[in-house]
Amino acid sequence: MTTTIDQLDMGQHINAMTAGTFDGGYTLEPNASMMIKAGVARSLEAGVISKYILGDEAADAYAAGCAMTSDFVAKRPEVAKRFAAAWSKAIDFINKNPDESAQISRQEYVHARQCGRYGLDARLRHGR
Repeated sequence: MTTTIDQLDMGQHINAMTAGTFDGGYTLEPNASMMIKAGVARSLEAGVISKYILGDEAADAYAAGCAMTSDFVAKRPEVAKRFAAAWSKAIDFINKNPDESAQISRQEYVHARQCGRYGLDARLRHGR
């Protein structure tokens, strides 16, 4: 029996695991919670970013971000500029109002919290 390691686009993780194309792998939210809820997979270890990269199992590590294509920026610079300003404003709001912004997270991640993957403050639990 041979084992191979391969990289797969995040958008294909759920389908590949459901189809049996992959037997296991490293994934991020919301894929992990969706696979667990569907009975397709189970979590072996959570918090690998906090534990192995940051070196602190109790650290809050967020694996999310935003990007724009160079083509979009070149063709619609004013829209890209407005979007970047709005993104910056949102990040600033979250940093200055963690309790209020957590309320929004709670509404959007109800299932993940039901699975125990989010704490009461809506922060993703890592390494626990």
